[in-house]
Amino acid sequence: MKYANAIDPKEAAIVHTLKNLREQSQILKTRKKTVLTDPKEGSPMNYRLFRNFVALVLFLPILVTVFGAHALAQEKRSLAAQTGWWWYYNVSPDFVGTKLNDNQARLIDIKVTQASPLLFSVVMVKNTGAYQKAWGWYYGVDAGFLASQMTVLQSRLIDLETYVVNGQQKFAAVFVSNTGAQNKGWWWYFNTSPDFIAKKIKDNKARLIDLDSYEIDGNRLYSAVMISNKGADKKAWWWYYNASPDFIANKLTKNKALLTSIDRGEGDTFTVIMEKSSGQAAWWNYGKSAGELYNNALQNGARLVDVEPYDDLYAGLMVTDVSAETTRVNELMRSAVGNTGYWGVYLKQLDGPVLGAINERRPFEPASMMKALYHLKVIKQFEENLNILNTQQQPFSLSANVDDDPTTPGDERGSGCPTYQQIAVDTLANVLAKMMKNSDNRATDAILLSFGGKTGMQNFAHSIGMNDTEINHHIGCPKGDGESPNQLTLHDAGILYEGAADGTLLKPTSFAVFQQLMPNSVLGRISGIVKGRVTQFKNGVMTAEPVTGEAKKLGLTDAQADAFINAIQMAWKPGQYTVCGGNCNDVTIGGWASLPFKSGGQIVPKQYVFGVFTNDVATVAAGGLARDRGLEIFRQEIIAALKTWKAAGASSELSKTSANTGFSFKLVAEGTNAKELSMAVFDASGRAVFQTDWVANGFVWHGQDTQGQLLANGVYLYVIAVRTPDGRVVRNEVKKLIIVR
Repeated sequence: MKYANAIDPKEAAIVHTLKNLREQSQILKTRKKTVLTDPKEGSPMNYRLFRNFVALVLFLPILVTVFGAHALAQEKRSLAAQTGWWWYYNVSPDFVGTKLNDNQARLIDIKVTQASPLLFSVVMVKNTGAYQKAWGWYYGVDAGFLASQMTVLQSRLIDLETYVVNGQQKFAAVFVSNTGAQNKGWWWYFNTSPDFIAKKIKDNKARLIDLDSYEIDGNRLYSAVMISNKGADKKAWWWYYNASPDFIANKLTKNKALLTSIDRGEGDTFTVIMEKSSGQAAWWNYGKSAGELYNNALQNGARLVDVEPYDDLYAGLMVTDVSAETTRVNELMRSAVGNTGYWGVYLKQLDGPVLGAINERRPFEPASMMKALYHLKVIKQFEENLNILNTQQQPFSLSANVDDDPTTPGDERGSGCPTYQQIAVDTLANVLAKMMKNSDNRATDAILLSFGGKTGMQNFAHSIGMNDTEINHHIGCPKGDGESPNQLTLHDAGILYEGAADGTLLKPTSFAVFQQLMPNSVLGRISGIVKGRVTQFKNGVMTAEPVTGEAKKLGLTDAQADAFINAIQMAWKPGQYTVCGGNCNDVTIGGWASLPFKSGGQIVPKQYVFGVFTNDVATVAAGGLARDRGLEIFRQEIIAALKTWKAAGASSELSKTSANTGFSFKLVAEGTNAKELSMAVFDASGRAVFQTDWVANGFVWHGQDTQGQLLANGVYLYVIAVRTPDGRVVRNEVKKLIIVR
């Protein structure tokens, strides 16, 4: 979470953007400033006389004749499109203006949090795509000025806020152009009653798009903005005032509706507008702190559309800002953890788009998932001579984790921390394998202490773009060192795995070693999505939930499904902490995957980076179930890959086998996007036995090692990579090679 406000960091403007969209300038951006003074120093006016004056002037409807086609009527959202969005609270008008320019955004919601000096809570969206409109905003203006400007600018109000300064009623307002496709019949009223509004709704055959409740001189008054409810703008809708949260919840269910506007009513009630839902995901919160409201929006994969500040708390409306599939996976994870703690999921195509993300930039305690960073640092340091990994000895603690009482006075490290009573040595490759495959915390500490310590490891993370990563304690010491927990984000984990796999951080030969020294089997949920998985029980306890398979649904045979799974490649690292008996359990995973798409009967893999985390959940079991369910984010990509196998027909992927000493393996770089290629061969322990640099015109390999000697019979792994003219590695496969002579 990021904050920006010079007043008080704890009461600051929350800033968030979920999409980096192309910047465009807003068309209308006019405002009028006024000199504001403390109302305590001014003379209160006769509110009764002022209200009567306003009624005479502005209770007459301002009607703009409708011409042309209708656009979406609800200005606060476009339910079919995702967009960049921001929420700021307790900020000055100048701050809002600056952020509108910086973000190339437009306002969709404005509330006054303090009349003098004037402070706002505002929600804005990127003014592009489905959200792009000619628009503007005013503050510190009177009713007459606002009415005349709407006529002059051929505009209409979409959000209206009233406040009092020195006894004078002022307005803050957001408006959009009311010409062309946006042209609608509309009306606005203020300082009036619910009965008056109800009459005008009937008279105008209209529906409300903004409704505010406020007090002046001890009287409860209302302002309203409405549009004609016909044609393309016609919707089933409802409005309620002085309604309790329970009443609102019941009406939402009964009406199958979602809220579009919320304002504080009398006491602990609210004034709301709701409209019939078309099935989109939406949420509403009340009685939340600013941080709670913001975090709830992120957890829901949503964007705020209307925020009502009151009594240092907030009520807020939010709509989904992610794909329906991401929402589905998010709700699966929510049900697993019982809505305790917080969680996230992330899937990104290598050198491509983000395909699904919830809380991808929220820091979490990664536990052993962080070990992938240590692993990467070592591989990168020795990638010019990977054989060092099999020859260089590394100090390594062989003693047990005996320090298991974190409550012991003077204990600095806590339960599970590695101890240093018996020191031995082993090769770097074996230490890395113990750290990654066995998740041995003693091996992890040996790597950390030998390669820069916490500071060095954090500096390395930041040097490769993992800017939100923090190394604060020794892994395995969740309460340890008197330090804060380690911090990681799914976005940073994605940077790590993507850079390792796409040639940015590691050469293809180095990435092959990176992959082979860590867990690289196909995860159970992934194979389950392909072939299905039944519920499994061990000692009466369920260990895996059922998973629906997709291969049979597409008409693929079991043999094809098995071949598909065998062609999947992965590299991943999980993590898990149980640090107390309450809601403080953390379960995580991050990694790389290659799915076998087919083109022309040949496998052309697509690569991905992924991550799932749960933090501060009720139980490890709940976290584990949520982690497993989070991998559902792969389902649509797996379906797309399986469809290419169906189109290609049945085929098998065979290991390269030689029955004599004269076999050859010919590699040729083909296609306009293929500039160079490389090949590396590894034995079963991960030691490089043959490798080439980038070769432009291909080469022939006869099964020899780097010294020219024929390789012995056995199982080997090989990786082939193709590099494009712009330097990107677009193909990177690790396969099995069997030599039999």
